[in-house]
Amino acid sequence: MARINVELNLWADHRFEYLCELEGNKFIALGKLVHAFKLAQNYWIRDKQLIPKKIWKFSGIGQNLLIAELAIEKENGVYVCGSEEQFDWLLKCSNAGKKSAEIRKNNKLSLTPLEQPSNPLATTLVPPTPTPTPTPAPNTKTPAAKETAANFNFDTIWNKYPKKLGKKEAIRHFNKSVKTEIDYLNIEKALQNFIDHHAYKKTDNKFIPHGGTWFNNWEDWIDVVNPLDQKEIAEQKLYDFLTEAK
Repeated sequence: MARINVELNLWADHRFEYLCELEGNKFIALGKLVHAFKLAQNYWIRDKQLIPKKIWKFSGIGQNLLIAELAIEKENGVYVCGSEEQFDWLLKCSNAGKKSAEIRKNNKLSLTPLEQPSNPLATTLVPPTPTPTPTPAPNTKTPAAKETAANFNFDTIWNKYPKKLGKKEAIRHFNKSVKTEIDYLNIEKALQNFIDHHAYKKTDNKFIPHGGTWFNNWEDWIDVVNPLDQKEIAEQKLYDFLTEAK
């Protein structure tokens, strides 16, 4: 399967034209294509993994990319056409970094420790009394909150939210509702939909809900489709993505 032409002549690619027809809007089609590439990048750099079918299903991208042959469903996941050409260099950089880290680690382990001078009196000396190990303070976090904090970064989402009020409530709702990788992908998508919607509407900040309120209802924004009727907005997103990938 030929790679997707994501350069300047993307608009002339017959598969992308077909996707635009299926979506009914070329800017929505472009947004879904960029979303698919970002998702593909996250998995491709993990030793060329494909997007898991479950993740693809819940990503909101839909089946139209498969119908337009811009993505292929395989036995072990979904392959976005062009991933190999676009992201192989990222995989090479990642492997090179791992190899470099391993070399530094081996060099550190291979250093000869300083010889300790022999002490003829060592057998006659009374060994020192060991210092008692202090008892660690009890963990006040609940198991659920600890597990969520270990796997998902609340601050990454919070830093993107435009009105940073009610953080304690936001954390509580986040820990309660974000339990899986799919939940985390969905809240990222919901927040981006929320931000794009109010940017398009030019909503005054005083009408933006506090963080504690939004994080209690973030699921309402997962499937919101924002009207993108300006070509510059869609093209800028594509340009930003390609700039990051190169």
